[in-house]
Amino acid sequence: WPRPLTHDESGDAWDAQPSPDHAWLAYVYRPVNDLNRLDLHLLHLATGRDIPLTGSAKQKDWSPRWSPDGQWLAFLSQRSGYNELWLIRPDGQGLHPLAHQGLDVGEFAWSPDGQTLAATLNRGGAFDLALIDVATGRVTDLQRGQGIYSNLCYAPAGAFLTAEYESPLEPPDLYRVDLPGGSITRLTHSRPATLDHLKLVMPEPVSYRSYDGLEIPALLYRPGRSNSAAILYPHGGPTAQYGYHWDLWAQYFIAKGYTYLAPNFRGSTGYGVAYEHANYDDWGGGDTQDCLHGARFLRDLPGIDPGRVGIMG
Repeated sequence: WPRPLTHDESGDAWDAQPSPDHAWLAYVYRPVNDLNRLDLHLLHLATGRDIPLTGSAKQKDWSPRWSPDGQWLAFLSQRSGYNELWLIRPDGQGLHPLAHQGLDVGEFAWSPDGQTLAATLNRGGAFDLALIDVATGRVTDLQRGQGIYSNLCYAPAGAFLTAEYESPLEPPDLYRVDLPGGSITRLTHSRPATLDHLKLVMPEPVSYRSYDGLEIPALLYRPGRSNSAAILYPHGGPTAQYGYHWDLWAQYFIAKGYTYLAPNFRGSTGYGVAYEHANYDDWGGGDTQDCLHGARFLRDLPGIDPGRVGIMG
């Protein structure tokens, strides 16, 4: 039967990762008295001894992943002002950033030999696929474009990895990426044939100024034949991001002739911690103004009827 391993009522625990020798669990701990904080802990399975590995006020460390030899833990941290990869030894020594790109890392996976991390790098809502050398921090891009790679998994011998990929033009499918060169082979075809007659639209990155001069990034879909109406779509979260994912709702409205704007208002992820925290103590304030100025951006576009701008989401 399942049995509890943690008993701390002062916080939540999740993302348990067993060490290669099955002696320890690395996990994420969030104290209830500081919801802007995420710590890493180690739990010794035989004795129940719990050891805090990282932890500071208003600092987030998460996604611990053991190296194949158990000598390192890679994890994501906001210490640099972005969600970047860091390394630490299980005894707490050797803490250092793996690579500083000024970009958010989405996901990552260790190669079987422990020499490389495959990772996704967020460039304006596109999650590109890259390899990072553990010894040097050197980053090698494998695939870049207007889409999202996710769910990375190495083959046991490390000759290739599999990944999920989606874009505004393609629903999620599985791909094989051969290493080290990065040649890619599509493995599944999930796009329904009923969509073949539609001309799907790739959004273009745009930005506009909000009430205080802050530049707001957004993705703009332009229909082939406009009906002079426009839709503003604020994403949920609000700590999230609208990126280059498969969005059938957007394509539906574009097929009907609507222009469609998806803003990443202040408080969105993907543009650094400062931007992510820009709506703190102001939810419904500046972020709402960002959306209202997005509507003004739409009204000023050529061919848009200012009286036919709506909002959904």
